Amino acid sequence: MEDVLEEVVSSDDLKKFERIYNEQLRSSVITQKAQFEYAWCLVRSKYSADIRKGIMLLEDLYCNHSDSEKRDCLYYLAIGNARIKEYTKALNYVRSFLQVEPGNQQVQHLETLIKKKMEKEGLYGMAIAGGVIIGIASILGLSFAMDYQMLSLCVKSICEYSYEEVLEKTVANIVKIIRKEKEFEAKTNEHQSQLNKISKMSGIHVSYPQFNYQLLPKNL
Repeated sequence: MEDVLEEVVSSDDLKKFERIYNEQLRSSVITQKAQFEYAWCLVRSKYSADIRKGIMLLEDLYCNHSDSEKRDCLYYLAIGNARIKEYTKALNYVRSFLQVEPGNQQVQHLETLIKKKMEKEGLYGMAIAGGVIIGIASILGLSFAMDYQMLSLCVKSICEYSYEEVLEKTVANIVKIIRKEKEFEAKTNEHQSQLNKISKMSGIHVSYPQFNYQLLPKNL
């Protein structure tokens, strides 16, 4: 079975159904058939703006029209969202479809394709997020080692978030880590100050042990 996420509509088909849709739009009477066929072409366009427009038309059909088109709307909404990398939304549409037709092999295949895309691009996203974390850590002068477990803590599940959300969560986690380091340094200085007073009173030098940030627990 071919990869429906890679299928691109021909320019002739897109122009044909766009013309029909626009003619009906000018007459203020748009049939469900014309709107669906135009949206069906748009979500298979190579341009993200076209795909988003197709998604809007399909959502309108699904929400505001009869049930006759809803089945196909769910399928192409899943395709459209997957093609603009909105994988979570795409899977939600797939699962809604499978709740009604759990044995539909075409939709099951689409679900498999979407999950493969998520896995493939998740690794790429992890690499990007990891580079961002290390770069920010270097700029801020973090004094402890940033290992892969720390990266996993900051990024969590790349498949659940967009790259923008990953970056936001990453920065938030780094800020928390910095605060922990600063709080520890403050407590260390406070304890050393108390020990200095004891040393002065007793005449015995007592120092607070230096903390090695390399020894931070891996699951911090």
